[in-house]
Amino acid sequence: MVLAPTGWPGRWQLRTDVGNTALYDHPVDHVPGLVLIEAACQAAQAVTGRAVFSPVEVASAYAHYIEFDAPCWIDAALVPPAGDGLTRVEVTGVQDGRAAFSVVLASAA
Repeated sequence: MVLAPTGWPGRWQLRTDVGNTALYDHPVDHVPGLVLIEAACQAAQAVTGRAVFSPVEVASAYAHYIEFDAPCWIDAALVPPAGDGLTRVEVTGVQDGRAAFSVVLASAA
């Protein structure tokens, strides 16, 4: 798990476990993008209540690096249906009060 509970619905704190060699395969000075995608997938699964959330579409945007020296908050919310049968979740990461990244994942219902 890369998400730590916060007590707020739809919000988690990003866990940065550099000992996880699947996500941190070499020493880095900031959180790798792979960790952010994994956080988005876990948040989408949690916010939808699904045992498995298998994305068929992913759109992401990155504004700045996530650093190790301050908490990063992960927020997730369902996106209103587009009429195409897909369930979409928007996940955002905020660090130091600034939006750092956004990911929209879509999964078949």
